Amino acid sequence: MNSHAYLRIAGYPIFVTKNYLSEWMFRKEDQFVGEVPANSKFPQPLSANGEMVQTYEFSASVKAMKRRLDILGFTLEAARREFHEACGKLSELANSWHDYILHEDVEIYDRKQLDEWLPAIRALIEDPGGTLQRAREETEGSAIFALLLRLATYLREADFPLHLGIPATSFNGAMRIALEAMQDEDRCVLDATELVEGGWISNFHDHEAIGVPTTRFYASYTDSTSSALSLLSAVPGNDVLLRMVYGNIITAMEAYMSDTARRFILSNPALLRRFVESDKFGLRDKKFSLSELFAKLDTINAVVQESLEKISFHNVADIKNVFNGVFQADIPEHLTDKLAAVVGVRHDIVHRNGNNLRGEPIFLNRDEVRRVFDLALMIVLHIDNFVRDTLLPKGDE
Repeated sequence: MNSHAYLRIAGYPIFVTKNYLSEWMFRKEDQFVGEVPANSKFPQPLSANGEMVQTYEFSASVKAMKRRLDILGFTLEAARREFHEACGKLSELANSWHDYILHEDVEIYDRKQLDEWLPAIRALIEDPGGTLQRAREETEGSAIFALLLRLATYLREADFPLHLGIPATSFNGAMRIALEAMQDEDRCVLDATELVEGGWISNFHDHEAIGVPTTRFYASYTDSTSSALSLLSAVPGNDVLLRMVYGNIITAMEAYMSDTARRFILSNPALLRRFVESDKFGLRDKKFSLSELFAKLDTINAVVQESLEKISFHNVADIKNVFNGVFQADIPEHLTDKLAAVVGVRHDIVHRNGNNLRGEPIFLNRDEVRRVFDLALMIVLHIDNFVRDTLLPKGDE
C-alpha cells in the first residue's frame, strides 16, 4: 500500500511525495509529534468537530523557510529570473495551442509580471474551493487561477516543479515564489504521518526510513551539495570558488550513483542478471568451461563489483546504460542531454585547470552553478524515487 508525505503551506498541499520522505529545508528542531485537531489536517466533513488525530510532521514559519532558501542563494531575485525564463517557455507552449485556448493565457505569460501572480497564489492557497469555482466560471480576473490550477489541457504536471502551475525552472525557485505570496507567520508543514503509520519510516525522530542505505546515500549527497552551495553566499563573486562548487556538485552526483548502483545491483538478482547480460559492460561474452561454472558463480559478485568500479558516472552513456538499461529507471532524455553539457564543463574545470579546449578561461556565475545544482538534484531525486518505489522493502505488503 502506498503512503504519501504532504508539503503544505498554510494548510494547502503544494507538493506530495510517494513512499519516501524528502526533508528539504526542514531541520531537527522543526519536528513535532503529537495530537492536533482533525480539521487542521482534513476538510469538513471528513473530520468531526473537536476530534484529535496523531501527527508526525516538520513545521516552520514561512519567514524561516524563506530565510533558509535565501542563505542558499534561492532569493526572491533569483526566483524572479526563473519565473521570467519559465514564462517565456510557457508562452511559446500556449501560443502553439492558440486555436484551442483563450488568448489571455499567452498575454499573461508574455507580461512576466510575478507581482500579479503573488495575490492569486495566496488567494488559491487560502480558499482553494472558491478559487476553483471562479476559474471554472471564468469570472473577471480568474485567468491566472486557471493557469495555477493547470485547467488548460496543454499544461502538463511535468512542466512545473510543484503541484501548482507556478512558472519556475526549479523546485526551490517555485517554493520561494509560493512562500513570498504568504504571510511571514503562516506555517510551512511537511506531514509524514502516512509514511510513519504505513511503515515507510520506522523511527521518525531519527528520520530512519525503510531502506536505510539509499536514504543514507541521498542524505550524503544533499549534505555535500548544500554545504558547497552555501559557501557561495559567504564568499560571493569568487571565480575559483564557483568552479570548485560546480565540480563538487557533479562529483557528489557521481558518488550517489556509484553507491546506489553497487548497493542494488549486487543485492538484487534481477539487476545483477541484467548487468551481466548487457553488452555494455564487457561481461556478456566472457567464456569458460562447464567445469568452471560453479566457481564462476561463486565469484560473480566480485567480478560485477570490479566492473562497476570501472564505470565513470560522469559519463552520460554509462549513466544511461546503468540506470536506464539495468535499473530501467528511465531518466528523462532532456535531463541527460543537459547533463552532457554540464559534465563537459566539469571536465575542463578538473582536467584543464578551468580552461576550455581553446585555452580560454571558463567564467561562471551563481545562476549557472544553481542551475547545475537543480539539474543534478532532479536526476538524483528521479533515481531515488524509482529505488524507493520499486526496490525497497514495502513493510507488510
